[in-house]
Parts: sequence; C-alpha cells; structure tokens
Amino acid sequence: MIRLTIPAPCGADGKPLWLRLNGGHGNRYARNHVAQQWRQAAAWQAKRAGLPRLEVYPVRIVATVHLDTTPSRWDATNWLPTAKHCVDGLVWNARHGGADVLTDDSNRFVLGPDMRAGDPWADAALVLTIETIQQEATA
Repeated sequence: MIRLTIPAPCGADGKPLWLRLNGGHGNRYARNHVAQQWRQAAAWQAKRAGLPRLEVYPVRIVATVHLDTTPSRWDATNWLPTAKHCVDGLVWNARHGGADVLTDDSNRFVLGPDMRAGDPWADAALVLTIETIQQEATA
C-alpha cells in the first residue's frame, strides 16, 4: 500500500485552491491553472517520496480530503476533480510530465479515485492511498 500526502496549493490570499464539482473556481483559464498546480504537486510529492513505478494492476485509489476548516456539512465527492488531477500527475505523458508511478489511469489500470472525508488538518491536503487489487484465480 502506498500513501501519498499532497499539500493543497494556496492562492495569493493563503486559502487552499480546490477544484470542486459544485463550482466556485472561476473561468476555465483559472480552473486550468489550479489543475496544473495540483498535477504538479502530486508528481513532485511522488518523486520526492521515491515512489516506484507500479507493475501490478489493477489498483484501487482512495482520496481522502483534509480541509483546514471544520464545516458543519460537506460532501467529499465534490472534491473529485482535485483528486482526478492528482492521479493524472502520477502518470507520465510527454505534454504534462508526471511522476511515472502509474502506467495509465484508465479503467483497465485504476479503480477510483474513491472520495473520503478526512479529519480537519492545520494545512489542507489530499491523501491518496493506492492498493493493488487482488485478482481471484480462475480455475
């Protein structure tokens, strides 16, 4: 099992830059800029941790959102776009680079990311947990 913590990139105001399904992140150029920051942060953290290239597939990815606040109600699934860009950062491609941990993030290789709500942390972060799915042998 691999556990990778990706600190949330912050804007000029010091607030975490999240991508959410329920909006709130401006026009498409602003979204692209934030998406790039998350992709690069995930790739950098994976390289920094020395994560190897995975050879056994499929894998399950669980993404746990740790906010820097304690909202009374929130839905972790709304943070799916953030998790998707982090998973993209773990795949190598010529255009965006990446950490080359995953061969591909298509359904053939990856199940998820499944979203979970984590405890509040002083500094917002997304934690990716990657586990190999054991395939049952067919007789």
